[in-house]
Amino acid sequence: MLLEVFFCCRNEISKMGCCQRQLIKSKHSFGWSISNWERNNKLITKVVYRYQDGSRNSILVDLIWTSENSGKMINLIEELADLMQERSVDLAKAY
Repeated sequence: MLLEVFFCCRNEISKMGCCQRQLIKSKHSFGWSISNWERNNKLITKVVYRYQDGSRNSILVDLIWTSENSGKMINLIEELADLMQERSVDLAKAY
């Protein structure tokens, strides 16, 4: 199912964020979100983690917001989630 969601909209940049969000939600049900952020006339990736108490932590990642980087974005979220849990640190410290 995850591969179907990924491939169904991989070639459509307008749906790229939607697909990535669906993949992230399926693997990490709570707290994670990504979005594009413009810096110096290019779109980069913003990663946000929302804690159970409603507070948030976010980072800007120098990863261009394109469909070619979808896998890198998903892998980054997984690595960050693991580091946060293993080291009991917030998102910025895990990055």
